[in-house]
Parts: sequence; structure tokens; C-alpha cells
Amino acid sequence: ASKKLGVSEKETRALGRIISVALEDSQRQQEQSDAELNSGQINGGQWVEARKTRGLQLETTLIARAFPNAAQARKREDYQAFLGDVATLAGSVPDRRARADLLYAAWLSIIPREIATGVPDWDEYYERVEEFQGKLSGEDRNLLQQRRLSGATALERQFLTFQAMVNPYWRKRGDFFSLYP
Repeated sequence: ASKKLGVSEKETRALGRIISVALEDSQRQQEQSDAELNSGQINGGQWVEARKTRGLQLETTLIARAFPNAAQARKREDYQAFLGDVATLAGSVPDRRARADLLYAAWLSIIPREIATGVPDWDEYYERVEEFQGKLSGEDRNLLQQRRLSGATALERQFLTFQAMVNPYWRKRGDFFSLYP
């Protein structure tokens, strides 16, 4: 798979280890943010911003800057193809990954484009997320939601569940205000 994509196997392994440690650290930070919110040290807006910032930091700082020749530093679709090749030994064996994991990987491949350096285009991002989810069957949408919630802290699960309920209304609000620039 490394040769097919033209990436460094050594950097891909090294970055995989670094990402694993970073994800564990991010989980600890999330649990700390949860505790700070529950104790009143921070408010809900600060909790959401910290969560968003943590996610973007994992995405941008670790990957392309540290290991430019690792598979993870390539475009999302190239990396997804690489993972598919690894999982199937370049198509020689059936893919054993769980459907929920495949849906989650596809969902994670939707990343916000930047309007300016460090400024994500959240409107376009959520349109792409909605488009992706709109193409899924009800069963696949439920699998994706369950997979997303499986790695979340208890507070994040509540937040993500609430966010899924209110996002359609926020979109309508944005559509309304776009009529009055």
C-alpha cells in the first residue's frame, strides 16, 4: 500500500504512533474540559470552542507538518484508499472492517476548507456533512451516529445528540439571515 501511494512506510508508522498518543492526550483534555464545565470553571461556549480547537489541532499540526511523506498527510481520499488497500491486502482479501467504521472514516474525511488561513468555512462544511448524511440510509445514519458517540465522553455524547437535534434549526436561521446581508 505504501508503494502504491508513494509514501514512506517508516513515516506512516511513526505518525500512526504519534497520532495514537495525541488522541489519548486529546481524550484526557476533553475529560478535563468536561470536568471544568461541570464545576462551573468554564461556560458552554468555552467548552465548545476548546473542543473545536482540539479537533483542528489534531488535524493540522500533527499530520502534514511533521511527516509530509506519511500516508496520513495525503489528501483524505488518497489516505482512505491507502487504508482500503491495507485492510484488503491491495484487494486480495475481503474487507473485514465494520460498516460503522467505514461510515465513520468517510464522515471524518469531510474536513472544512479554509476561507482564510486558520478560518474554516463552517457553512460549506456543514452543507457537505448534510449532503453526505442525506445519501445514507436510515440504518447507516444510525450506525454512523452510534460510532461517533462510541468514542465520546458522556458530556460529548449529550452535546452531539443535542447538536444533531438543533443543527437543522440553526441552518434555517442562517438561511434567514443570509437574506439580510
